Amino acid sequence: MLPQVAAEASCDVPGRFSFVLIRQWAADTRIEAGRATSTVVVFEQRHWRADNGSGRAISLRHPPGLQPTIDEIYPPGTHDGAIGPIAVDSAGLRAQITSISPPFLGPPAVLDAIAGLTSWLTPDRAGRTAILTLLSHTNGLTYHPAVCDRAGRTGAGVSATGDDGTTRGLLILHPSTGEVLAYERAHFTPSRRGHTRTGDVEDYLLFSVHTRTSTTNTP
Repeated sequence: MLPQVAAEASCDVPGRFSFVLIRQWAADTRIEAGRATSTVVVFEQRHWRADNGSGRAISLRHPPGLQPTIDEIYPPGTHDGAIGPIAVDSAGLRAQITSISPPFLGPPAVLDAIAGLTSWLTPDRAGRTAILTLLSHTNGLTYHPAVCDRAGRTGAGVSATGDDGTTRGLLILHPSTGEVLAYERAHFTPSRRGHTRTGDVEDYLLFSVHTRTSTTNTP
């Protein structure tokens, strides 16, 4: 089971900006000559975001492609998403989640929204506790006591499958601090023989760093 209260973590430091370092594996599907081919593209994402909606985003692609590096600056109030930190009360956090993923999308959307929020924001201890509380009161989730992410870290897993059974979200959290370690979104289709279903990972986010910093020049 998930912890009820988040323990202190190394990310609980002062700073104007949330800083999040992410390694992302994304499926790139293209249709050529009537046939779909899929390759995996790897990105390194560096996100800075202040509570006033300002910040910076650097994206590095591997392999580089035509535009290997994107560096964007956001003046105050111009970045999409809720202004301010992750809410520490259940009503406020639920409103932030709903603004990203409407309730009719079901439990997988809750996991997707938490991954989306923490891709830009570093929740403090109270914020992480609010996330854990929200998850504990969300129906349709399956808990996994030990799940290993792509960095070899073992965390507590929370998964949800869409109503049609074709999509699944998996959130991996630190077992004591509640920090988000990774998020996986998979698509399930029948195998060729039709006896089993295989999952293709469409998107995988590995959160290498969550912290706070005073500038947008964090290496």
